[in-house]
Amino acid sequence: MSSLIIRCAIVEELARLGATVHTCAWNEVQLNQRLSQWKTKGFHQVTGSVCDLVSKPQREELMYKVSSLFDGKLNILINNAGTNISKPTADYTAEDYSFLMGTNLESSYNMCQLEHPLLKASGAGNIVLISSIAGVVLVGGCGSIYSASKGAINQLAKVLACEWGKDKIRINSVAPGFIRTPLTEDILNNQTMLEAINTRIPLGRPGEPEEISSFVTFLCMPAASYITGQTICIDGGMTGNGVSLCRQVKSMLVTRELNIMVSCKLWRQECEEIKEVAYRGFVYYGDRYAILTPKMWLCMCLQEGGGVGILKKLCLRIEHSIPIIIVEFSAYMRCAPTKSLTSITDR
Repeated sequence: MSSLIIRCAIVEELARLGATVHTCAWNEVQLNQRLSQWKTKGFHQVTGSVCDLVSKPQREELMYKVSSLFDGKLNILINNAGTNISKPTADYTAEDYSFLMGTNLESSYNMCQLEHPLLKASGAGNIVLISSIAGVVLVGGCGSIYSASKGAINQLAKVLACEWGKDKIRINSVAPGFIRTPLTEDILNNQTMLEAINTRIPLGRPGEPEEISSFVTFLCMPAASYITGQTICIDGGMTGNGVSLCRQVKSMLVTRELNIMVSCKLWRQECEEIKEVAYRGFVYYGDRYAILTPKMWLCMCLQEGGGVGILKKLCLRIEHSIPIIIVEFSAYMRCAPTKSLTSITDR
């Protein structure tokens, strides 16, 4: 759904500037609805066809359609197909890997191959690959396959830019950060999560689809004629923010007055007692360690760029059917959880 919203924004941006656009989607109902909306807006030069880009025969059929529509020449190719299945790496299946790589990487790779003759024939071809900041830096919760596929997309842009520069084809990759789409609304509508994300974004807010589409359009214009082989992160500065301490952690008191003091013995007591303290958030035992729920660990990863300098993840284990994460605090940090952090663990 995220790629759909961004794709629609790109189509409208290009059409608004007078480009003749052909788009595709695997869902015929959604495609027809969009085409009808675009005609209502006056974008009569926008056409579309049903195509599942995971299928090689359908990709080839789309290429023939485009070649016919544009008289064997193509100026712009936007590869935006993408999806995700988020799991721990050990839980991924061969089918998961094949599906994610087929959608996120193979479809874009093969579309570049198929459309190369048309782009070359135009004398001024442009390819924009839609990637993600997960292919540039660690983004907790995205999953290893998704991140690897987006990293491959970024490298593909560099390789093709060098290989096809002689053909007057420019290739760049655009890596969005947290953008408001239906795919991210559950996260961004959670005030605690939104605050955690915003602390990592220098501009202090998520992006909008139009902020992606406007830059993608710029890359296809003569004004960007000397830009190729680049991966540009559209993320409000998030990937440039390093691992500096977030505002919440800076405000924590460096103290040994902990909210919940438990010993290893208490930690191993009855299931319901364990569940109660675990879902509250931090559970301390000893002087250096803490137990976090998976949601809490994700929140800390988002805020701390992976916990570097403050937390070190030791292990994930199951106690009485409850998933918990054991972490070690660095020597200088002994802190009590703030309300904004612990509230994320509510059931």
